Amino acid sequence: IKYEPAGNWSKEDADRVFNGNDSKKIIDALLGIINGVDEFEWVQAACLKFINHQDQWVAGTAVNCLGDIARIHGKIDKHKVLPILERLKKRPELEGKIEDVLDDIEMFAKD
Repeated sequence: IKYEPAGNWSKEDADRVFNGNDSKKIIDALLGIINGVDEFEWVQAACLKFINHQDQWVAGTAVNCLGDIARIHGKIDKHKVLPILERLKKRPELEGKIEDVLDDIEMFAKD
């Protein structure tokens, strides 16, 4: 796997990709909105939209991005996000990522 920076995506560009079915492009868009969009609520909603995706890589990226939101913005909607993450622990392929993200939320999200 070759590392390629995600760049900074706009909401409009991401929405176009989010309405499609290309998993790689969805992953790129999720990563791109983390630094490209300043509205943490919008970014959080985008992540939550894909957190149950059938493709484990899309779902895992959405989980990781929630931790990035907490780290970058210093906040996240805990009442909305934490119950969803707790339910997702049932997916073994996401359990480790979820634990890491829960740690990030505890450490960085001060609200």
